[in-house]
Amino acid sequence: MNSDKTLKISVIMSAYNSEQYLNEAIESILNQTFGNFEFIITDDCSSDGSFEIIRSYAQKDKRIKYFRNSENLGLTKSLNNMIGTASGKYIARMDADDISMPDRFQKQFEFMENNPQTGVLGTNIIFFGNYNAESDLPADNEEIKAELLFRDVVMHPAVMIRRSVLDEFKLRYDESFRISQDYDLWSRIICFTECANLPEHLLRYRFVDSNLTNSTNTEYREPFLKRIFINQLKRIGINPSYEEIRYHIILASKKKISRFDDLSGIMLWLEKIADKNKGTLFYDQAVIESILSKHWFSICTDSTGFGLKTLFMYRKLKFKNQHHTGSKLKIRFILKCMAGYDKK
Repeated sequence: MNSDKTLKISVIMSAYNSEQYLNEAIESILNQTFGNFEFIITDDCSSDGSFEIIRSYAQKDKRIKYFRNSENLGLTKSLNNMIGTASGKYIARMDADDISMPDRFQKQFEFMENNPQTGVLGTNIIFFGNYNAESDLPADNEEIKAELLFRDVVMHPAVMIRRSVLDEFKLRYDESFRISQDYDLWSRIICFTECANLPEHLLRYRFVDSNLTNSTNTEYREPFLKRIFINQLKRIGINPSYEEIRYHIILASKKKISRFDDLSGIMLWLEKIADKNKGTLFYDQAVIESILSKHWFSICTDSTGFGLKTLFMYRKLKFKNQHHTGSKLKIRFILKCMAGYDKK
């Protein structure tokens, strides 16, 4: 236990019918090498044995404070309620089916103490279960900020947030978001503080059928994503048209296009974002152009069926070389465009 009696970290976790994995999740927090924390757990009206598991751990470890919702409130409202009861300097998130590495809190706490400009700190994660991979997230604030224009790059169950930032700027999760509530919060919090990601993989993120469905069902996510994208675009003076937000969703969701005219429209859309940012400099210009260039290469790579027209269109983007795509990928792209031309 840290000799400083001031509470450093409040861990918040909501559980709903999580009995299958709950023991592993709770024990991964209780076994942290950094012990100066309170562990706030809310059972969101589970119908399985989750609440009994939580209560049994609380009887053995006084750092656990537990609550049971009388009705199912959902994750977003439960998180806000727990933030309201938390008293730590930092808020750390945890999910009821994931596993934190033993040194997660120690490394995050030390980084936050040494970098007071950082208000949000994530880590890389290891996916396991129905999907196995390791994340490779941007670490730098400017890159995270620019990437958030298209995708969430701060992993929610691995995050640590500076409580003073939430309170000073009256920031909480938007309870109208049943999913992507974290992405929405990061997209707003970047106006007030810096974000960072530790390069180490400090959480194991369990992929099961339920979160596979929710995270990959584009039709279900699109209304929430549109709200997040539009709010960010307005900061650089863009109130996007229906077509422009459609292009943005295509880029963010990596959808394939069926009309060549869409490729031309997407190029103009990316150039508009870059040009508008020059007036506000909300994003570092070189960084945002690099991110836009990366998405341009990706959509063109997926559109080689249009043949050499795609190659010629790719070369028209003013800042196409801002993102340093490897020479092998470029050669492969050119060859695929040529093969697409041969098929016509």
